[in-house]
Amino acid sequence: MGSDGGTAGTGGKAGGTGGTPLAGVGGHGSGGSGAGGDGVGGAGTGGSGAGGRGSGGAGVDGGAGGSTADAGSGDGGGSSCAAGRFALCEDFEGTAVGAIPSGWAKQPGGTSNVQVASDQAYRGAHSLKMLAQASGARNITRTAAQLGALAAGHWGRMFYRVQTPAPAPPSGGVIHSTMVSLSGTSPLPVADNVNVRVVDTVVRDFDGKHQFLYNVQPSTRSEFGTEGPYNWTYESKWHCVEWYVSYATQSYRFFFDSAEVTQMAINNGAGKFNGSEIPASFSIAFGWNNYQTVSGSPGYVAWIDEIAMDPNRVGCDN
Repeated sequence: MGSDGGTAGTGGKAGGTGGTPLAGVGGHGSGGSGAGGDGVGGAGTGGSGAGGRGSGGAGVDGGAGGSTADAGSGDGGGSSCAAGRFALCEDFEGTAVGAIPSGWAKQPGGTSNVQVASDQAYRGAHSLKMLAQASGARNITRTAAQLGALAAGHWGRMFYRVQTPAPAPPSGGVIHSTMVSLSGTSPLPVADNVNVRVVDTVVRDFDGKHQFLYNVQPSTRSEFGTEGPYNWTYESKWHCVEWYVSYATQSYRFFFDSAEVTQMAINNGAGKFNGSEIPASFSIAFGWNNYQTVSGSPGYVAWIDEIAMDPNRVGCDN
């Protein structure tokens, strides 16, 4: 779902650039992924010390999920980003309010609408805040070179919160927003650029509910992906999202508050790129990007905290 919106397809929702419709709920779903053995293996840029994990474990499920992270004011504890605990962990605690952490870049470069704030935090005292704007990105990014082995596959986890009332779509329309995306070159022979949205939402107009989806937007072709049901609403509470992505096995999984959304799962297998197109190496962006322009509201305001990436599942309780 790109930047223009378009009109809804039969049984589906409005498409993106060029108005391409996506299939309706479950239309792309692959059911259970059968990916029980997935794991990114020994990849990682700084190791993943097992000492502090509690319920961690290698492999896809590994027992790392635990209880949900739904708490209006966060869990009240300190950061989980101890040195060496995860391959990459960002808690925003060491960054001044109004700045972004060292080692990250803004997208777009001149925006002031993504910055560290102290008005909300899931853990500790700081989080990353995306301020209101009518449309477009307000992200922080890391390059593939900075990610190292994580740029070919990883488990990811973060906590997010959306201020309510959130913007509402116009009658008959939707608002498509991305919180986490990967960018790289398609592994298909066409080799165009792809934006792979691994924490992605579409909210519909008539009841304000949203779905999560795996959404790929190639630079020269129509978008595609898998979709979850419209089971969620934005609310002024913290929630945990997890994702698993692997170039080697062309696999993807998504979890909300520790529960997997199985309709979104992909397990294509090595060398089978159709329907997944996970790049061999990708950069990553965190923040907020709504592709349709909101009206009647300044725009979405949201917070992200405790970003973690690792070869093994991180889980919501770690």
